[in-house]
Amino acid sequence: RPLVRVIHEGVDVEAIRPGPAAPFALDDGRTLSPGTPVITHINNQMEPLRGLHVFARALPRLLREATDAHAILIGEEKTRGYGAIAPGGRTWKQVIFEPLEPELDLSRVHFLGRVPHARMLAALRLSTAHVYYTYPFVLSWSLTDPLGSRCFLIDCHAQAIRYAIEDGVNGRLLPFL
Repeated sequence: RPLVRVIHEGVDVEAIRPGPAAPFALDDGRTLSPGTPVITHINNQMEPLRGLHVFARALPRLLREATDAHAILIGEEKTRGYGAIAPGGRTWKQVIFEPLEPELDLSRVHFLGRVPHARMLAALRLSTAHVYYTYPFVLSWSLTDPLGSRCFLIDCHAQAIRYAIEDGVNGRLLPFL
């Protein structure tokens, strides 16, 4: 037996794999049914380094054009993530989304907060497209979990991303801004 083993910190394929979408209960008592257009975004700290601001700016147009679509955002609302502290003692979610509220149909934007891993995977299985916009960074679980779930990814042209997403095949690569 070898003395050293390399264990990839990748996807747990027993837990994270494609599966049938199931009805997804929202916190307000409504349920999203399979077949409903759902756009997911997971941002552990709800902060800009993971592209929350880019996704947020796209949401008003997206929801206007896809009138039956819903957006599910998963992540804990904090004042600081991997980058700078949000201004004015507010959270990044407040800073980013409050100016957009007049343009957003908030009945179709669902902020779930931090959720158990199984609930996150259920959201990914329901997802029509998963948005993972990140500043150039390492390939992280925030991308490998949606990839393992076989989500169609909307992403930017960051170097690490191009190894995992083939534009037009398993996702769409767009300019960051």
